[in-house]
Formats: sequence, structure tokens, C-alpha cells
Amino acid sequence: MVLLFLLDLSAGREPRGHVRRHAHRHRERQPQQNITLAVILPQSSIKYPWAWPRVGPAVERAIRTINSDPSLLPYHNLTYIFKSSEDERGICSESVASLEAVDLKWAYDPWAFIGPGCTYTAAPVGMFTAHWEVPMITAGAPAVGFYDGYPSVTN
Repeated sequence: MVLLFLLDLSAGREPRGHVRRHAHRHRERQPQQNITLAVILPQSSIKYPWAWPRVGPAVERAIRTINSDPSLLPYHNLTYIFKSSEDERGICSESVASLEAVDLKWAYDPWAFIGPGCTYTAAPVGMFTAHWEVPMITAGAPAVGFYDGYPSVTN
């Protein structure tokens, strides 16, 4: 479902470096460009419903499915980079998630963020993604404040 949302977004947003070409009678073979998703979720603690062991297989399957059907994202290859939002005790950490988000943004310039899921980890990352104008999709973060104050966050 998250990736369907991203497909909908792809209709209006082209990845950086994408050059629109006029259609020619004979279609040129265009090189594939990567679309990177940054995933920040608890890595091992399955007490969270949005933890990587629970949702990771679905993310990986969706990416495989999208990449295997060239009609879904023509000339693009979907990839992801995963980072944990857990501290050393296995608890969602707002400082860990924030630092990982900044590192992911500067190292990979992702097209969208998936997670974090905990309210206290999602709040600062949601502020960053709004500033960066990068969508953030979270299955958690149920706080009421996300409904109005975070325009780039989708729950």
C-alpha cells in the first residue's frame, strides 16, 4: 500500500536528474535511474507492529514486484536503504531516528521515507522531511498533531 502511494506520487514528480525527452518514432533505450526509499524502523523488536521483521518482507516483495514490471515505473529501479530506529535496549529512540534520517538524506538523497513508526521518533523526522520536501509514510505515529502540522507525512 505504501508503494502504491509512491507510484501515485511518481505521476507528478520526476527523480532528480531525469530529463524528459520527446517521444520519437523509434523509442530510444533510456538508462535506468534509481529511486531510493529510506526506511527507518525498529530492526529487531517485534513488540512494534511496524518493526522491520514484520513489514520488511512486504517492502522487499513490493519492490521486487514493481521492478519486475516495467510498466509501473518505466526506466526506473526502486531500491531501499534500511536503518534502525532502536536504541541499544531495543526501544524506539527519537535521537537515533533523527540522526539516521539526516545521515540517509545526505548520503542517499532518498525520494521518500518509510517510517519511523513511533510517535516520538516520527515527530522530529517528520519535521525534517517537511523541510526537505520529501514525503514520509508511517504506519504508526498516531498522534493528533500529525494531521495538521506535518504536510509531508502520510499515516
